[in-house]
Amino acid sequence: MYIRIVYTQYLSDPKIQILLLLLLILLLVLILLLQLLLLLLLLLLLLLLLLLLLLLLLLLLLLLLLLLLLLLLLLLLLLLLLLLLLLLLLLLLLLLLLLLLLLLLLLLLLLLLLLLLLLLLLLLLLLLLLLLLLLLLLLLLLLLLLLLLLLLLLLLLLQVSRFIKI
Repeated sequence: MYIRIVYTQYLSDPKIQILLLLLLILLLVLILLLQLLLLLLLLLLLLLLLLLLLLLLLLLLLLLLLLLLLLLLLLLLLLLLLLLLLLLLLLLLLLLLLLLLLLLLLLLLLLLLLLLLLLLLLLLLLLLLLLLLLLLLLLLLLLLLLLLLLLLLLLLLLQVSRFIKI
């Protein structure tokens, strides 16, 4: 009963109905603009994800190179050990110490690269979560847009039915 009174008092006025239609159209335009902004943000996130993947690939290549270098240094270390056993020279012992230091430095560098790789993986996971949240928001906005379109259609039907009654 109250709805019928409100409708007869306010909503039956054509000016108010036109104003409501204009407000709904403005709201639709704003939602479309917001969706466009969200799509742009989504594209930026995808580009950032691609850049992170490229960086991860580069880090993996660097890790492989470091592992190869470690293997070569280990082989050289074994050769120097054999020479040390054969010749017992002090110079070879110094070279062996130098190679051990080099190995330690390379191991430290390898650990640092592994830590960086883990950090990049965490960042990638965070970006994926953000991407999922944006997609959910986009879906919610689409649902809201559909509801507003239905409401607009109902108002237009009311206008047409009122016009037909007249």
